Amino acid sequence: MRPPDAAGRTARHQVLPALAVLLCSAAAAGGSGFPWVMPNAFLIPGAALLVILAVWALWRRKLLLAGAAVTSVFIAVWPIVEVGSAQKQATRGDAFITVAHLNVHEANEAAAAVAAVAKATGADVLSLQEVDEHWYRALQGHLASELPYHFHAPAERNYGIALFSKYPLDPAEVLDLAGLPALRTKVSVEGKALVLISAHLRAPESASKWQHRNRQWELLAQAVRTAGEPVCLVGDLNTVPWDPAFKQFERATGLWHGTHAWRPTWPSLGGISCVPLDHVLTSAACADREIRSFNIPGSDHRGLVFKVVLY
Repeated sequence: MRPPDAAGRTARHQVLPALAVLLCSAAAAGGSGFPWVMPNAFLIPGAALLVILAVWALWRRKLLLAGAAVTSVFIAVWPIVEVGSAQKQATRGDAFITVAHLNVHEANEAAAAVAAVAKATGADVLSLQEVDEHWYRALQGHLASELPYHFHAPAERNYGIALFSKYPLDPAEVLDLAGLPALRTKVSVEGKALVLISAHLRAPESASKWQHRNRQWELLAQAVRTAGEPVCLVGDLNTVPWDPAFKQFERATGLWHGTHAWRPTWPSLGGISCVPLDHVLTSAACADREIRSFNIPGSDHRGLVFKVVLY
């Protein structure tokens, strides 16, 4: 029979930590609202840490803790797997537009290098975010000769947006997303039109900002429903694809997140990221193809480049 003090040590050293791990992972994966939106965004790195914890616990023969860690891995990855397993029927299209999205990071001083990377994508349209007046002037100097159609919506720090295009942008609209701008325009190629919306949603760093971001999702849904054409939404949406607000937006609009749900874009450290915050969503009449991420000099985000196929 195990002595009482040994049983107490087992409870302290294994049972209680195991329960804590299970409860925290379940809350992070299944919780909604603030503050759970923050750990929920970090499920990918969280699952990796849980794997390390499970290996360590097995090595130290802490079997209860190891079992809890392994169970927690499955709890953490299930929302990600569920999102990543969604499929959209592939349809062959005759026309396509190449779009690149870059959050340039407003404090970044490497405008020339960023512009060079943007041009190297070969994109027909560039969505650029965290663009203040200084950045917009610099980008015009580097990009306007090859992408002569452009417009800009200034905003508070880190929320200005610009579009540059090889094709006319008509109309060029600035939408009001609860005090922050989004850009909506129409691009036509080979007789087919695409409505492109570039949005940078509020980072949910507090309960009020979380509510603000969710209100922006509702306004974006209205903008999509009134577009009247195939729609592509691109931007730093400050939301992971398994977030309830993201999934509700998809149900309300019919837009789809594509096959890149597991493609992290932030924070970019040495070309490696762990949280998918930048997204491409397309309506039923178009689809994104050949999507890839790339490094943006001086930015804390990775960029996205993709083809939008028009059916």
